[in-house]
Amino acid sequence: METDPNEAAHFRMMLELGERDVLHSTLDMLKVDVLAWDAATGNVVFANTSARAKIGATLRQVCRKNIYSVFPDLSPIRLKRFLVAVSHRAQPELTFHIPHKNALGEMRLNRYVVRYVDGIKPTFVAFVQNITRYLEARTAASTAEALLTTAIESLPDGFVLYDADDRLVICNERYREIYKNSADAMRKGVTFREILQYGLDRGEYSDAIGCEDAWLDERITAHNAANSTVEQHLVSGQWLRIVERGTADGGRVGLRIDITELKQNQEMLEQHARTDYLTGLMNRRGLNERLDTLSDDMKPGERIAILHVDLDKFKSINDSQGHDAGDFVLRHCAKVLRDTSPDQQLVARVGGDEFIVLVKSHRSTQHTLGFAKRLVKMLSKPVVFRDRVCDFGASIGIAFHDPIKSRKTEVALTGADIALNAAKLAGRGVCRLFADEMRRDAIRQISMGQEIRSGLAVGEFEPFFQPQVDTVSGKIIGFESLIRWRHPVKGLVPAGVFLTAAEGSGLMDELDNVIMDRSYCQIWCLRDLGHAAIWSVVVASIPSLNVTPVMTLAR
Repeated sequence: METDPNEAAHFRMMLELGERDVLHSTLDMLKVDVLAWDAATGNVVFANTSARAKIGATLRQVCRKNIYSVFPDLSPIRLKRFLVAVSHRAQPELTFHIPHKNALGEMRLNRYVVRYVDGIKPTFVAFVQNITRYLEARTAASTAEALLTTAIESLPDGFVLYDADDRLVICNERYREIYKNSADAMRKGVTFREILQYGLDRGEYSDAIGCEDAWLDERITAHNAANSTVEQHLVSGQWLRIVERGTADGGRVGLRIDITELKQNQEMLEQHARTDYLTGLMNRRGLNERLDTLSDDMKPGERIAILHVDLDKFKSINDSQGHDAGDFVLRHCAKVLRDTSPDQQLVARVGGDEFIVLVKSHRSTQHTLGFAKRLVKMLSKPVVFRDRVCDFGASIGIAFHDPIKSRKTEVALTGADIALNAAKLAGRGVCRLFADEMRRDAIRQISMGQEIRSGLAVGEFEPFFQPQVDTVSGKIIGFESLIRWRHPVKGLVPAGVFLTAAEGSGLMDELDNVIMDRSYCQIWCLRDLGHAAIWSVVVASIPSLNVTPVMTLAR
């Protein structure tokens, strides 16, 4: 009879391992209980050190036991059913778990792995391991994971976590709600770029429209930064603050915070900062911003007409009828300017009773002048407030701004203001176009105002007395005090030359006070010099020596 060489080699190997005690040592090194028993009789044929310790018997004692007495926590009927099942399986191995109580009454869980070895002597081998701690740790981990998931889902903000390969690990439902157009792409394992591109293709991001490629590169760069905070505008109207931080394992965790209300409040504050609260028109700050915008958007041949409007007799309305009436008039005028002006126009309130109208047009200067005159006519119609008539008018100064010739919008605004002053001097209720000569006159007036201030400081202004004579009796009945400026360079300057500049510089009260004081001094000097007749004329003109003055100060 021939012998199978492989079987012979296997037999020799097993003998060799047995002689060297390798199998026994190897099984004893295992951290699980190992038992083997005869498949026919159920008698135990082997138990490693760990198993013997659990059973509480020596190897000799164990080998006298039957397997059904070794597993007291497993009923013989149930064990037999398991053994029958494992001996008939295609894969002759079965794993099952049996809970039991230890000597202290504590619940424990054992895992049994039973294998059927179909040899010359069919044998069952069982590996038994206490997995209570593992189960407790896994339960704790599951509990912690459930708590973490609950916490993440409870966040009012969108939460997302990417791994070191920038693939999605988890995101909460709020995150999906924020990015509705991208939600279908938010699957575990999908990269951040793929999700971002998915939303970009579906118009998710308002601030990316028209610059998609540049926007995508910028967003990826911010996402890859160590720590980043960016703002994002969605087509839904939402504003988000995106806060992203790196994790210890190289991943990325991010929050999506809804700042829509904050943005709306900021825009409202900025709008208020550019708007006049009373009329709803732009204020000076808003005007300057819009003027710059208009200048950047000019077409060839276009220019901006600047109409500086000032209400005439407005102060008398405030003084006689109160500020409620004045506010009513201002709102009325604002509506007139809005309703009367053409489409390409902007209206602003830049002072108490001052408005500016900007008109972008390619039409002639005369056309603009005609429009200004219509405004004067409309603003000169009386209005009724609480059964009382408010009578007022308007003066307008006009200047033009051509961005091609000059980018300095403030020069044109100043020109309109200078033209307005010229309109007021011309008698009010009129319109004046700015001319370069007006600017030169204004500069001269400012310079003269500074000289007047200096002249007041050193006493250059003095009175000249012109007698007033009764034509019937021929007697002097008083004196008119005439102001003159003894200029160190120009000599004696008459009042008509400098009073306009003084009024524009707010120096009229100072000039009046100086001439009044010096006139008094001159009268006392005349009396002391023996001109009693003149003194008696003065005294006769004064009801009491303690009251003010005798003279008419003529300018």
